[in-house]
Amino acid sequence: LSSEPEFAQAMLEPQFEHLVLACSDGVWDVIPPAQAVKFVGKFLPEEAQLAVERLVSKAQIRWQETGDCADDVTAILVWPDLDAVGR
Repeated sequence: LSSEPEFAQAMLEPQFEHLVLACSDGVWDVIPPAQAVKFVGKFLPEEAQLAVERLVSKAQIRWQETGDCADDVTAILVWPDLDAVGR
């Protein structure tokens, strides 16, 4: 556990769709990042709230299936509109 944040900088290319998915380890411990991105990517940007609610529910179910005590399960999803911010 560290109080030091992990971050990276990248140029976002306009021909691709981009999203930011930030989750607590309670999600990452039971859902691999690629699977989580694929899962929320099935939703429309306007459905970001629903997408993370379903992702969190999926993580909670997986914790229940393990029989372990569930960790903090939190997720935030942002779909930036590159046209609106001038790229």
